[in-house]
Amino acid sequence: MVEQIPRLESESFSLPVSEHPVLSQVLSQLSDQPESELSLEEWAEKINVSGRTLSRMFKSETGMTFILYRQHVRLCSALKYLAQGRSVVNVAMDMVFSSQSAFIRLFRQAFGKTLGNILYKKGRGLSPAH
Repeated sequence: MVEQIPRLESESFSLPVSEHPVLSQVLSQLSDQPESELSLEEWAEKINVSGRTLSRMFKSETGMTFILYRQHVRLCSALKYLAQGRSVVNVAMDMVFSSQSAFIRLFRQAFGKTLGNILYKKGRGLSPAH
């Protein structure tokens, strides 16, 4: 189970980085606090730019919108927590997904595999709730 998670993280999913000094600060803070619920406008205010400017920075520097980038940060963090043996329910809630099923759906979209494919081994199931 756990052996597959780091491989998935490194092979299938990486986050874009930015050379832009202001945006790289935001990206770093998002990675350090993936559960943060600050909006694009709140982040923009923190770094003294307009929301529109920050939105354009995200798109041009990362190729992603702010929302999509934050979602991917949360999924990467979720992988780390799952590899540590934390429950799917707790990880989904800690990473501020609206529900366990929303987390599972987004996980599959991002990684191309279901959590079940990763968490269950033949003859020895690990409940996604554990």
